[in-house]
Amino acid sequence: KLTNVVEIAAERIAEEFGDQPDIAADLYSTIGRTFLNQGKLDAAEVYLSEALKTRRRLFGRDHVETARSTLHFAEYLTIKGSVDEAERLFEWLLDAVKNHFGYRSIEMANLLYEFARVKVLQGKHLDGLEMCYEELELRQSLHGDNHTTVARSLLQDGDLTAEYGD
Repeated sequence: KLTNVVEIAAERIAEEFGDQPDIAADLYSTIGRTFLNQGKLDAAEVYLSEALKTRRRLFGRDHVETARSTLHFAEYLTIKGSVDEAERLFEWLLDAVKNHFGYRSIEMANLLYEFARVKVLQGKHLDGLEMCYEELELRQSLHGDNHTTVARSLLQDGDLTAEYGD
């Protein structure tokens, strides 16, 4: 079973990669996201927070790898329902992503979609809808109107507003 393999691997990270903390952080992140996708929030929190803590220690707060871990932890918080805490991380991530990748980037479009989910879950439907429009416009400017990511964005934005919107 995949769950058993992931749990066994997780237990061995510190032992096997204690002298390679950058690799350990990658593994913590991957395992944390796997647990998150399986709905195992307690286990996800352990590994995602360890990845974030390790990357902050290794690279500092403003490094791109730290930003990735921050995004993964913000996604965890969103799923957990701690949307106010997630919002604070997403606010910081807006600047971090803009600094690392620029505004006109797929990373920014992805971030705007995830942040829109938080806004809608907070009941800030108009803010979320504005972010969805911004995300869609960004994808259109990057890829044109007939690209699969634009079509997917339209579907996701529609799903988001239908599920949580007014």
